[in-house]
Amino acid sequence: FRGPEGETEVEFTYSIPTHQLGYVRDGKGLHTWLLNNITFRDTSLIPVTTWEGKFGPIERALNEQPRRQYTAPAYMMATMFQTPPGVYNMAVQIRDEATRGIGIYKKPLTIPDYHGENLLMSDLKLATAITPVEEEGPFVRKGLEISPNPGRLYQRGQIVYLYYEVYNLSRKSDGKTEYEAIYEITPKGMPTGRGRNRRQDEDEQSVLISVDGAGSSEDEPMYTSLDTGEFVDGEYVLTVILTDRQSGQRISKTVNFMIVGFQ
Repeated sequence: FRGPEGETEVEFTYSIPTHQLGYVRDGKGLHTWLLNNITFRDTSLIPVTTWEGKFGPIERALNEQPRRQYTAPAYMMATMFQTPPGVYNMAVQIRDEATRGIGIYKKPLTIPDYHGENLLMSDLKLATAITPVEEEGPFVRKGLEISPNPGRLYQRGQIVYLYYEVYNLSRKSDGKTEYEAIYEITPKGMPTGRGRNRRQDEDEQSVLISVDGAGSSEDEPMYTSLDTGEFVDGEYVLTVILTDRQSGQRISKTVNFMIVGFQ
């Protein structure tokens, strides 16, 4: 996301299955804390940004927890910090103080630059629910409580919620903004938009929704819900294309998610 002064804010959301935290009867305590370290290294492997934090206390389960795939109970947490734009190798480490277990996650990551006056869009954040609220909280942004879905897994028939932000919309003479948002969901590997032919439209499951919007701010938080109740299990690509009616500028972002028939 873009921060107040144009800097890039990076949000990390975690989902830790509770069975990985052990349980009280193992004799390692009623509570635990998770020690978190995040490091961004540039292409020369020089550390550029490092964040350290501690989550807890976390109440541990009394008994051993189920290890079911996809539906196992999980502990959710989130943090946010700033980093310069660039191309990085990211490494995340979490250590459970009670069990001494360590989890490590690595991936290449590109952090966008949100400075400038052109039309810009944040990454797309998937959620299981989005609710307007007045209070602050770890999952609240711009007055919205966003129940995160870091695994990007949805049960067949479950509503897909989406949050993102748009920056630098152009104002008309009356100070208002106008824009069009197109939401398209297609099976992974299937062409989007004009890349599809009519026969593919009939044979493949897809969703295409166009929404006209207006506002009074150059920067707008956007959220919506998308019904995929008729979709079969599999991986899908969600594309958002936003057009500024005043300037004619257009920008798009994509995110993948899975629909799974949970047992």
